[in-house]
Amino acid sequence: MYRIIPCLLLKDKGLVKTYKFNKTRYIGDPVNTVKIFNEKEVDELIFLDIRATIYGRKPDIDLIHDIASESFMPICYGGGITKTEEIKKGNKLHQKDQAEMYLDVSQNSNRISKNK
Repeated sequence: MYRIIPCLLLKDKGLVKTYKFNKTRYIGDPVNTVKIFNEKEVDELIFLDIRATIYGRKPDIDLIHDIASESFMPICYGGGITKTEEIKKGNKLHQKDQAEMYLDVSQNSNRISKNK
């Protein structure tokens, strides 16, 4: 059996489609997209903030909270995480029992995954 795990790109609180990660085109709101994927019963969602690390921005905890509060499946977030304190903030988010939050430190090969 195959698992369906869409990878969605975030830029400025919106979902984008890119061409080689440069030319971006807005394609929708991430919270509404989660609702669609809930109906499609995907196995997991991956959200990558494609500009956070480049511009030195920390993860948008409010946006992650909004996404997690609508999700009935595990979600994964990447982008801008550089310290374990940021992971702890993400793990304090209210989530439904069915959902898990994975946070990944995206700095060289140092990877930290955390399950709630």
